[in-house]
Amino acid sequence: MKSTFQLNKTHFVIFLLNLFLACNQTYSQAPINNKCDSATFLCPQIITSGTTRNADVDTCQNCSDSNLFGSTALQSTIWYEFNTNQIGDSLLVTIDLLAIPAGIEVGGVIQLRLLKKNNSCIRSDFQPVGNTFSATSIDTTFIFTSLDPNSNYGIIINENSFGVSDPGVDFSIKITGKAVDLSIPAGNIQFPDTICINEKASFNLALSNCSSPTSIQWLINENINSSGGSLVFETTEISNGDSVSAIVTCGSECIEPIIISSEPIFVFSFSIDAGNDTIINPGEIAQLHASTDSPNFYWDTELFISSTSVLEPFVYPEETFTYPFVAYFNSCVLYDYVTVFVREGLEIPNTFSPNGDNLNDSWKIPDIELYPKNRMSIYNRYGLLLESYEPYTPASQWTGIWQGAALPEGVYFYILELNDSQNTIYKSTISIIR
Repeated sequence: MKSTFQLNKTHFVIFLLNLFLACNQTYSQAPINNKCDSATFLCPQIITSGTTRNADVDTCQNCSDSNLFGSTALQSTIWYEFNTNQIGDSLLVTIDLLAIPAGIEVGGVIQLRLLKKNNSCIRSDFQPVGNTFSATSIDTTFIFTSLDPNSNYGIIINENSFGVSDPGVDFSIKITGKAVDLSIPAGNIQFPDTICINEKASFNLALSNCSSPTSIQWLINENINSSGGSLVFETTEISNGDSVSAIVTCGSECIEPIIISSEPIFVFSFSIDAGNDTIINPGEIAQLHASTDSPNFYWDTELFISSTSVLEPFVYPEETFTYPFVAYFNSCVLYDYVTVFVREGLEIPNTFSPNGDNLNDSWKIPDIELYPKNRMSIYNRYGLLLESYEPYTPASQWTGIWQGAALPEGVYFYILELNDSQNTIYKSTISIIR
């Protein structure tokens, strides 16, 4: 029983020691804005809390309390910064003391100094504004005038205490005034009154109170389509009823990105169809069958065509030819195409080698599919019919097999009837090489 009590007591002491160390470590940490290069950025009208507890006396390169506040006593110092707007002029800094520790010097709790720091943390670059000020009561507001526009400034807060080792002062700070007031960015998206289906449309972003945006993301129906900083967005992917938006970041830490959206977009379209491709023999005439619900159309060629202004003209190309069909309405132009293939004489190979090497293992006849009514008959030298096809196609080709067995090398005969308008018939030999 005694040994158990000793163990529990030991654990309790260790617990208290760890708790003390943890608390001591928490209070010994310096503020995040302990140095110039880690200054807390202030936005207008935003109350920001702060403390001088455990802060260092040095705030920047080659500087300390003694040469920033003119004091012989080095005190804990912290740092804030802000940027002025394009107007500049007056600044109000409001300090609200949350707690005044015992031992603080009578006549001043913290000191404040305003510097034009020019985005630098080197002492020689600082330009002091006004004198050193001391805050002695809650809600003390310091007024500065004639701040330069579009400039970077720093506010240094110094703990003003003598004879007390870093008591620490907790407070809040807020900046307001003409020099830092922000104008709310706004804008609109401009685009043509008429947008045609499948044509490139241009969208232009007009902004106010945001002269130098650092980022612009363009979206179509909330889907990001383009990122970067361009005020112009071009696309061919707009459909009727779509909405285009832009997410704009205006370059200020104190302004949230804004979203600018268009109304649903009307995309003008109409139907157009040049018809199906067709195949003819040399010297034949074909008729095209186009359709559109636009009242304005034409065939964009005068070659081998009976008329360019009717939907179903007759055509008589001498060789394979593509006819462009154009329809237009309300400043929108659409195109479609139809091809008339003119058959050429077949080039029929006279050998193939069905030896199982996947090279030339079947008798392939190029362009045979252009004659869908063809009939092929294959014979041996004795006139015995070995195979017939009706039609002979790329998907159904002779492999030199008869009754399940491979035919020997040799010469065989074929008759190919195209059954075209000219009743073309090919008669020749085909040789198997193994």
